[in-house]
Amino acid sequence: MKTLELREFKATMQNENGVVQEALVSYKDLIQGALNYIPSNQFGQSMGLPVDEIRLRIRVLDKLDNDKKEITLDDEDVKVIFECVKAQKFIRVDQGLIDYFDYIKELHESEGE
Repeated sequence: MKTLELREFKATMQNENGVVQEALVSYKDLIQGALNYIPSNQFGQSMGLPVDEIRLRIRVLDKLDNDKKEITLDDEDVKVIFECVKAQKFIRVDQGLIDYFDYIKELHESEGE
């Protein structure tokens, strides 16, 4: 079993009116976005997901559906998160995103408790 800390970081963002604001970005929101992402091919067409993959993702999403600051996951759950996070795309450059990816990668590569 592995413990996932649902950390947060501050990022500077520009809203639709061009006003620069600081926002709090949570790992929980990023992971939920990664798990809900459906990959596309080079033409932008959705490739879809097999039912078994949907089941795995829903299982992890259910574990994230609480107000806890950390959750316990088995190795398969961590692998699902890592594979989804690895495929995530972002529209901004931010050190917090690198820290997030590195944390998930380290959790995936670590030995279970």
